[in-house]
Amino acid sequence: MSPFIWRSMRSEQDIKDLKKTQKDLYDQTREQQKIDQTYIDDTFMPEAVKPPHQVLRLGLGSEIVNAPAEQIVTANPQAFVEVLKGTDEATGRISKVINDWIDVLRRQNPNPFKESVKNKQKRGENYIKFSYNEDWDKDLPYSMPIHFTLHDPMVIYGSLSEDVNGIPDIVLVIYERQKKDVVVRYPGKLDERGEEKTVQWFEFYDKDTVQFEAKSLGYP
Repeated sequence: MSPFIWRSMRSEQDIKDLKKTQKDLYDQTREQQKIDQTYIDDTFMPEAVKPPHQVLRLGLGSEIVNAPAEQIVTANPQAFVEVLKGTDEATGRISKVINDWIDVLRRQNPNPFKESVKNKQKRGENYIKFSYNEDWDKDLPYSMPIHFTLHDPMVIYGSLSEDVNGIPDIVLVIYERQKKDVVVRYPGKLDERGEEKTVQWFEFYDKDTVQFEAKSLGYP
């Protein structure tokens, strides 16, 4: 199907080529992360254990990952803002807004602050996606104008080149998504025929381009 192009300065072929390049770069990393996951889930098979002996599963892998998050992340995180140009009143207003957001985020389940630490422990990387909240209502106490989304890093492919703030110049997001969710979110954009329940969801970001695609699984 045709991509949902929001803003694009690149050709579709250029994006397709970059998608293949980025996935190839991450092949070995993803394979190692899958192996690491078997240790976290305690499903790996020790080669030294032979019948009639059996493996005793204690499930300590997940505890090793989760424990640092519980120790590092405080139950009541606070942000302190220093405004380089402006009044103390401006500093106070900005600090209040940010800390109000933090109060909302820390109540979420799963807790995004703890998940950030766990991702570093499990995957060796972590990404936080910022997106505009189209349903934001400033009059609702727990409504925020921005969504802070933490995908599993295994579905994110960041370019090796970064800007001064450590943000990759190009970011690709690839994962399976419920077909019915795409149909509701983007009416008329996706062929509703077919029996597949999920589609491959693809997002492409750089400083000039934002492109979304939904395709049947198995599509290159």
